[in-house]
Amino acid sequence: VANRGTLGFFSAVTVGGTTSTSQWNTQAPAYSIAHVAPSVCNEVSNAAAVGARHFHSAVVAPARGALYVFGGWDTAASTLKPNLVYALDLKTWTWSLLTTVNSAPVARAGHGAAWWNDKMVVMGGLGVGSYFGDISLLDFAAAPPAWDTALCAANCLSNRNHFVSAVIDDDFVLWGGRQTTTAVVA
Repeated sequence: VANRGTLGFFSAVTVGGTTSTSQWNTQAPAYSIAHVAPSVCNEVSNAAAVGARHFHSAVVAPARGALYVFGGWDTAASTLKPNLVYALDLKTWTWSLLTTVNSAPVARAGHGAAWWNDKMVVMGGLGVGSYFGDISLLDFAAAPPAWDTALCAANCLSNRNHFVSAVIDDDFVLWGGRQTTTAVVA
């Protein structure tokens, strides 16, 4: 949800996910919930460029007027999406592939992400046969944006995936998730 400046006027953007039990959503409609009727919908014209995905992360960077998406799972190909970042311009509703420098975190799904101090923070997740407990930062103060790892890159948090995360002041808050295919954490 991206705040548009006044209480009660928000917009929601859906990116990927499922539209039914067998169809994956390739569109990214935006819904204004300032109006009760869901008739206000902006379809993103080039959403197919990003590709259908789920278990990805997305963060909103209000000052940059963008939503950034990283990683996820490609159901059609039964594989992880590449470790690329896509940007949705919230004024023109168009996607672009973001050019970054340095080593991006390995491809993953079920990870968390948050926006903090002009950085996209990517945490945890799972790869093919691996669970991650690392934290990577994509610093947008650099041009082009530069990836870096937190000092505790190998084990910053317990390996987990499919959790919720947020930044409150300078604290990363994580809740729940899985550490294996069966272990759920609080």
